[in-house]
Amino acid sequence: MYLKTLFLTTLLTVAPMTSATSTTAHVDGVLGTSFDITLYGTSEQKAHAAINSLLTHIEAQENLLSTWRRDSEISRLNRIHQLNQASQPLIDILSLCHDWETKSKQHFSCRMGTINKAWQRAVQSQEVPDRIAMRRLARDIIKTPFPAINSNSKLTTQTHIRYDVSAIAKGYILDDAVSFIRAQLPAAMGIKINIGGDIVLWGEKSSKQPWQIAINDHKQLSDNADGNALSVTQGAIAHSGIGERDFTIQRKQFSHILAPKEGWPIDFPHSVTVYAPDATTADAAATMLSNMDIAQALDWVNQQPTIEALFQTTNKQKYWSDNWHNLMNTQQNVSPTKLAIDYQIPRFNDSDYERPYLAIWLTDTDNNFVRQLLLLGRSNRWAQENKRWWRYVGRNNETILDAIAKPTRRPGHYQAIWDGLDSNHQLSQHDKLIVHIEASREHGGHDYQRTTIDLSSDDSKLLNAKGELGKTKITITR
Repeated sequence: MYLKTLFLTTLLTVAPMTSATSTTAHVDGVLGTSFDITLYGTSEQKAHAAINSLLTHIEAQENLLSTWRRDSEISRLNRIHQLNQASQPLIDILSLCHDWETKSKQHFSCRMGTINKAWQRAVQSQEVPDRIAMRRLARDIIKTPFPAINSNSKLTTQTHIRYDVSAIAKGYILDDAVSFIRAQLPAAMGIKINIGGDIVLWGEKSSKQPWQIAINDHKQLSDNADGNALSVTQGAIAHSGIGERDFTIQRKQFSHILAPKEGWPIDFPHSVTVYAPDATTADAAATMLSNMDIAQALDWVNQQPTIEALFQTTNKQKYWSDNWHNLMNTQQNVSPTKLAIDYQIPRFNDSDYERPYLAIWLTDTDNNFVRQLLLLGRSNRWAQENKRWWRYVGRNNETILDAIAKPTRRPGHYQAIWDGLDSNHQLSQHDKLIVHIEASREHGGHDYQRTTIDLSSDDSKLLNAKGELGKTKITITR
């Protein structure tokens, strides 16, 4: 009744959008946050009735899955550790949780409820938890087998396990909401639902017109074609990362993202926005990727054919998956100038040979940083041996090592690609750029080369081998 009464009040202010066949509504207090829906291709009267029914349906889901409600089904499971007849949504959610924990190699977990409670108590007492105790509990949770879900829907859990499904439940409810509306309104042409910034899109607004979802601050998503916008035909977008849910203890801020293997806030928190075919996948992937270092997370995303992601560090540096730019509205109908940089790591016959630390980056002709293209070697100590890179890039952005550094490579020929975008994911407006390449090696030497590239030309550049740097060829592509 609470949701329905709130919605009826909202209905008094609901009006059709500029299109005669679209209806939009906004409701606060759904899943503890805001709810926005836009429907295309159906009458306003039918749309309002369907939305009312949907809100009642979502409230029923919340009564099953919310750990904030003491009377919910999942809260009852956490208290008594046994349900003789679990509901299908709870069974679905726990099955998804177990699948994601396994395939993420424990970078995602719904079994962190006990540890989350410990951190919430720490905020109240203003005493930082014991790190060893948290790690021991986290490892015990990981080692605990998943409970079997019997054919009679009986669930039994161990006493140290408390489920918190917030990392996937919103996505599950969003996907279920689309299915519910489609069943209520078979003639609906397009559906957009936004719950607390997580968005699911189905169908289309009008014939062959994709949805435009603006990312204004990387934390705020809106249906708005202006600005830095995604252009998608169907799918879902979820966000996870640094935010107001973080823990503050003794004036120190801890990320609310807890590493399942440690029971401790991650050391280098970052935000991530994920696009996926469905909201459940987007929601779970966003949480998982928040728990991984960015280099590792990017490698995972780039292996997924239907998932893309955009990362942002605390100092506003952005990193994105290989095909994220294909979603960007700002890139449509534009063919950026690109660079292919073929570089070589030379072979040495030293008995104590160590693989080199290598950096390739771009600046404008005034030496202002444009984009980091490659970092080989994850040791902060040895990365600083690339003195020019450290002076102009690394020391001003120390998280860059955690973001994109890859393991050092053995001697051979390799290639780095520049996609035409700067570090803010905007098309570069420079006519000329400087390519910098620097390498240093333990028990070896240190060498640096640079060359200016005129992007208006079609010329390629060749840098001859120099010490720790083999031959480098830079080719302009369009």
